[in-house]
Order: sequence, then C-alpha cells, then structure tokens
Amino acid sequence: MYFIEAYAITILVETTILFFFLRSTYSTQLIIRSSIIASSVTLPFVWFIFPNIFQSYLLALFLSEFFAVGIEAGIYYKFFPKIKFRYAFALSLLCNLFSFIVGLVFL
Repeated sequence: MYFIEAYAITILVETTILFFFLRSTYSTQLIIRSSIIASSVTLPFVWFIFPNIFQSYLLALFLSEFFAVGIEAGIYYKFFPKIKFRYAFALSLLCNLFSFIVGLVFL
C-alpha cells in the first residue's frame, strides 16, 4: 500500500467514526477538518519516521500507534472543547484501531 492510499483510508475511517460520535454536538465541517488535521500531523510520523528510527517492526508499530493516539487525542480535545480528555482519548484509540484494521485488510 502507498502512503496516499493509507492517508485516504485513514481520513475516511477516522472521520466516519468521529462523525458517528460527535455529530449531535459539532458541525460536519469541524469534524472533517479536525480529522484531516489530526491524521495529517500523525500519519507521516507513523509511516516515515518511526519505521526508520526502530529496527524492530513491532516496536515501531507499537510506539507509532501510541504516539498517534496521544497526539490525536490532544487535537480532538482542543477542537472539541465540550468533551473531556478521556473521551477524546477513547475516540482517538477507537479511530486508530479501526483505521489500522481496515489498513490491514487492504495490504
């Protein structure tokens, strides 16, 4: 899979999940923008930085996903001020878990 394909899948999956959970409180435009920003910040690190820092695939995978969940949780918390950080973290974890699983299907 190429980076651009992974990026598109990530945006589609994660935006859908965010929309499902936040649509009653936030606008579609804000949800889409926040999802794109969060993924645009973290996915290049997940794809290009972590795999080049760590020799172990599993270590790079674990640390990059941990990084993505944490950073994206912070972004969601900032963009969606009515939610608590725990909820932002849970949303980020769910988004990243599903986008990772969908990505595996397309490998």
